[in-house]
Amino acid sequence: MRASFVLAVALLLAAFPSPARAGKLLSVELNNADIHHAIRIVAEASRLNFVVDDQVSGKVTLKLRNVPWEDALTAILRSKDLGQERTGTIVRIAPMRKLAEEKELALRMANAEKLSKPLKTRLVPVNYAKAEDLAAIVKTTLTERGTVIVDHRTNTLIVRDVE
Repeated sequence: MRASFVLAVALLLAAFPSPARAGKLLSVELNNADIHHAIRIVAEASRLNFVVDDQVSGKVTLKLRNVPWEDALTAILRSKDLGQERTGTIVRIAPMRKLAEEKELALRMANAEKLSKPLKTRLVPVNYAKAEDLAAIVKTTLTERGTVIVDHRTNTLIVRDVE
């Protein structure tokens, strides 16, 4: 199995010696192979750096002919309920559940940071329009902590929100 894997990668690299480009075609046939081997073949074809999570495991059987490496990777990942996260030239492979939890945590942290920021007050004088008419538009852009007050006497908006 190991020798056939190395041979498959060598044939693949000989067929595609140029640097990575979108849509680079991949042909591979694996029978009951470890998913790490399949991901490694795609990594060689893409010339990108891959980091595979410890929770990624299992066997895959696939036969692909002249398929873009991106499509091959997507098919392999979907077959095992895995996802990818790309940052520059690094592709991280992990279970979809774990990636979703990380995104949710990042969103909660961003919201908590936004809520902890101090409020700033700005006076916005309005010319050629009624400040009262603009207040409704401004309210749609504010955070949940933001407020807008209209000073009718000076036709000014008093906006209070995080910066």
